[in-house]
Amino acid sequence: MDWIYKVIEYVEDNLKNSMTIEDIAAVSGYSERHFQRVFRERTADSIMDYIRGRRLTLAMEEIISSQKSIIDIAFEYQFESQQNFTRAFQSRFMFPPRRFRNNELHNPPSAKKRLTEAYLGMIAREELTLEPEIIQKKEKIFIGLQSLGSLNSFADTSIIPQIGKLAADFRRRKTEIKTSAIATPLSPGSLLIVYRVPLADRANGDGLVFMAATELCSSIEVPEGMKLITVPASQYAKFHYTGALQDFSLASYYVSGCWFPRSKYWVGNGPLFNYMQIQGINSQHKQSTYYLPLRTRHDRFVDKWWQH
Repeated sequence: MDWIYKVIEYVEDNLKNSMTIEDIAAVSGYSERHFQRVFRERTADSIMDYIRGRRLTLAMEEIISSQKSIIDIAFEYQFESQQNFTRAFQSRFMFPPRRFRNNELHNPPSAKKRLTEAYLGMIAREELTLEPEIIQKKEKIFIGLQSLGSLNSFADTSIIPQIGKLAADFRRRKTEIKTSAIATPLSPGSLLIVYRVPLADRANGDGLVFMAATELCSSIEVPEGMKLITVPASQYAKFHYTGALQDFSLASYYVSGCWFPRSKYWVGNGPLFNYMQIQGINSQHKQSTYYLPLRTRHDRFVDKWWQH
């Protein structure tokens, strides 16, 4: 077994126990200094950030699913006090533990996933930009076709045929849009926009809107069955992904579980944009330019745009 999998197994087995860098390095067979360097190279994360993120994620799941007191859960996952636990929890997940329990919040984007062979392969093949370009986008208008999915569906590979069909349907109907009104895209490829269903419109578990779209430079009469949305100006993080379509969720895990928690930003009040170059619905590979909305990390979160 490769040393990295031995380390992952050891860490996962001891998340409720005290661990030191010396203990973990011994499992790897490397010196402490060399171990920390090669772990970061293999995972794009530090070992202590990984452990802390995993402890907080599992603690979050227990807060939602069990009746244990929050202070008992904090101690179980090696936090010295409830105050330290609450501070770390809120920094990672945006809200304090009690709000997760009282509102039954699930699956926050910054949950730390267990490291897998597929994820490590993506990092090794350098299929994802690890440090994004930060850009400012002006207010824009988009038009396209929409379909709905659950809040968890964007990370579910079973959504791929639905997205492929949506993109194909929109390509067939794009001729219905006045050509002079279509703007030059920021990136080549089919544009997929993802955002939350406004709370007032949610039903039957629907939580996300998937929209195959194009940008407009002027308003037009909307063809039957299409939707038009206006997206406010915002700052975005721009990532590139060049791996398998089926593994795109791994890129999302890195961005939300590794990059966002250690950055000075958090997910902003707007949609996610993904310009995809796919050779057919069943293509194994793609190129993707991925724009995530940003906000200042410690601003109070108000979900304004998504609730319109």
